[in-house]
Amino acid sequence: MGVPSRSPEELVAQGDAPVKPEFIRPGCDRVHIVQVQGSQGAGVVDGQQSLSRRQEKKARAKARHSTAALCTRFAQGTCSFKDNCRFNHDVRAFLNSKPPELPGQCPFHAQGSCPFGITCQWASKHSHPDPLTSEYLQQTPVAAAVTGLPVAPPLKTEDKNGVVTAEALAAALDGASAAVIPLLTPVDPTASQVEAARASAAATGFPEPSTPAEQDDVDGAAQAFWRGDGTIPMRPVALLPGPSIQSSINTMDKAVQNQLWHRRYDFSTADRVLSTLGLRNSRAGQGQGKQEEEEQEGKRPRTQGPDAGALPGEAVLAKAEPEAEPAAAQVLPTAKVEAEAQLCTVPAETAPGPGAELGIPVTEPETAAPAAAPPPQHPYLETAEHKRESSAQAIDFRGKLYLAPLTTVGNLPFRRLAKRLGADITCGEMALATNLLQGQASEWALLRRHPEEDCFGVQICGGYPDSMARCAQLIQDQCSVDFVDINFGCPIDAICSKGAGSACILRPARMESIVRSMSSVLQCPLTFKTRKAYNDGHDVAHTFVPGAAVWGASAVTLHGRTREQRYSRPADWPYIQNCAAATQAPLQLVGNGDILGWQDHYRHLEESGGRLATTYIARGALIKPWIFTEIKQRRDWDISAGERLDLLKLYCSFGLEHWGSDARGVESTRRFLLEWLSFQHRYIPVGLLDVLPQRMDWRVPVFVGRSDLETLLASDHAGDWVRISEMLLGPAPPGFTFTPKHKANAYSRRQEAGASSLMKDEEQENG
Repeated sequence: MGVPSRSPEELVAQGDAPVKPEFIRPGCDRVHIVQVQGSQGAGVVDGQQSLSRRQEKKARAKARHSTAALCTRFAQGTCSFKDNCRFNHDVRAFLNSKPPELPGQCPFHAQGSCPFGITCQWASKHSHPDPLTSEYLQQTPVAAAVTGLPVAPPLKTEDKNGVVTAEALAAALDGASAAVIPLLTPVDPTASQVEAARASAAATGFPEPSTPAEQDDVDGAAQAFWRGDGTIPMRPVALLPGPSIQSSINTMDKAVQNQLWHRRYDFSTADRVLSTLGLRNSRAGQGQGKQEEEEQEGKRPRTQGPDAGALPGEAVLAKAEPEAEPAAAQVLPTAKVEAEAQLCTVPAETAPGPGAELGIPVTEPETAAPAAAPPPQHPYLETAEHKRESSAQAIDFRGKLYLAPLTTVGNLPFRRLAKRLGADITCGEMALATNLLQGQASEWALLRRHPEEDCFGVQICGGYPDSMARCAQLIQDQCSVDFVDINFGCPIDAICSKGAGSACILRPARMESIVRSMSSVLQCPLTFKTRKAYNDGHDVAHTFVPGAAVWGASAVTLHGRTREQRYSRPADWPYIQNCAAATQAPLQLVGNGDILGWQDHYRHLEESGGRLATTYIARGALIKPWIFTEIKQRRDWDISAGERLDLLKLYCSFGLEHWGSDARGVESTRRFLLEWLSFQHRYIPVGLLDVLPQRMDWRVPVFVGRSDLETLLASDHAGDWVRISEMLLGPAPPGFTFTPKHKANAYSRRQEAGASSLMKDEEQENG
């Protein structure tokens, strides 16, 4: 097949990416990397062979009780169960099954001591080892014979008194570049070098390396893909530790968790608000008898509100309002929806919630009291002339770059990376109100915040005013946030079937009740996100978005799609602009949909005539997180493959700080890295395109990059993503498999000329 005869304009009109002909490889399948140094040969993924959730849970439980894992508390010297502990205390057996240590320094080196002790993947390099590590591991650097490459010596980061200082660490990092495990030189290795590397690998237990040229070559397919330029690392590279370690905040207090478990948390503030608004407060359930006993004995103050009782679950809350109809039957005519929007039973005038003062401390640095969270930056708060008339100070999104809350992939390490690349506002992953009220640790982990996130919000999803009001009080009491966002746009069936997410679009009165109750409880700004409609052809967002300020919302994010269409068509930006034209200050409207270039961002802001506060950047940030840099600099960044690999290394460093440097932390970092790579591979380098910017719905042909590493980063094969993770995090465990949670690489058939291509993404941006 020759060079494509279609012009770039014709390719764009038919939904195909206009990649320059010299980089396209037509008529052949992509050749994948089969093995990279450190691979266990278990990373190739077959979606049909993936484990079910129950099987994965059993496998994790089995791994925790095997000799390959050591009791965490025992490793820290704090296990009180001793011989009666059900977890492994056999250090010798653990060390025998522990994989070879990774190159470089421990991620917690700047902290002076590692909280993971002997279980750390860099335990033998700790500058201040714990007693267990000192007893079982010899404190010497890994010999060059182990890796076959130069070894980075320990960084001298302490002063003469043994204290880690910023000056000493900076000097050490400046001089460490020469000692870092290097990439391959841009020439093919000689036969003697390959044989020597294989002999070293056989002696040390590392699998032998292979090169792209050693693939099964059919009709010269390998030569068509791989240049042999040595840009792909054949062994794990070293990750340099950061200059300092800052602990995340918004961690769950164990005492509060116990109160939630036993349904004894004092929700009197939320109960008073619900009573004032005339909303039903369902509090029947387990623990009510015990609570009433304590109230009668004077051990516990009586709760306020029409119904005193225990914290309800989702099933109990369903009694407050009728259950939602099946999704397939929820097709409301526009007139009916508009009528429902006008039949809101909640009074228009609401009493301000308790605590009228600002919930975000804004003080001078020299007078501010020490706190777990950093004081928010003034540019993100509304100025005096724009401040809304409310007891709570409003957030100012105008002119800021907003990283959308992203399920699974929008984790704390990714948000830190986005902040480094220019994001101004970050928001945690969607958390379910019911799970938070039940004290589930996994759900509370979604609320964690890093000190670098100077303007941070949390996103909550729920379908009932009483549970959402109590969740708002819980966040107000226990968390440090700059705003709270409600998700009225999540299209997932499991969420909508419970009356939450997009299902609330069918009930504007319920949306109003939720917003009014939460805004009365919170002392920080409240925002919400929604879609333009639930069903195609029945746009309703314009009927309630302009009046959201009366409910108590500071800002609204509008996604230009319906729940029914998901991502099957481009976002309806003309509809968003019409809603923006109908929106009056002080309400701020944020537009959402298909932002993948700096041109998209500024075009939509200009077309709105200044009525849009900013845009919501979701999938675009996953495909190219440097989009924030491009927007601020107003340029297309032709980022190199090496620079992209550096971003992956930085993400892994953040991930190891967040999830831990032990085997479990490394594998958690690997899994979330792979989820991110399932989006990032869709990026087409700027230098390969005839038309800019890249569009979200373009079908990407099979192409090669300007280097082997760039070609590998463009692979849509999950096995290649595992290989990339092995370059950064070492060998994947035996039997490791990975199936992307979000099927972001599913494209439809080619459309007729003039029609846009279809792309179906699972919901990763929470609506």
